[in-house]
Amino acid sequence: MGTLLGFFTGSSAGYFTGKFLAGEKTGDIGLFSLAFNVWGWHIHLHHWLISMTLLCFLIFFLRKKYRFSPLFFTLSAGFLVGWMFQGIYCYEDWHQIIIKQNI
Repeated sequence: MGTLLGFFTGSSAGYFTGKFLAGEKTGDIGLFSLAFNVWGWHIHLHHWLISMTLLCFLIFFLRKKYRFSPLFFTLSAGFLVGWMFQGIYCYEDWHQIIIKQNI
């Protein structure tokens, strides 16, 4: 499987996994999102943000420490990019991470 095909396959799988496991509409908390309140602030770590963190961890730490096959790395990076794209493209509140609560 070529690099471009592997990336496309991974990103497609990531996108549809996000559609299936994330909240159905804007404001819903999905399976892979974290939301909590701290000192009057509402913090929502969206699945796209978690995916971006995992992608950076994969590229900058795991790739240097372990020898992944090119196919595994391309599929994994594509999956995480597809997951990020779905989280940003499908929700209007994707940019709202830290919100001051009205007390």
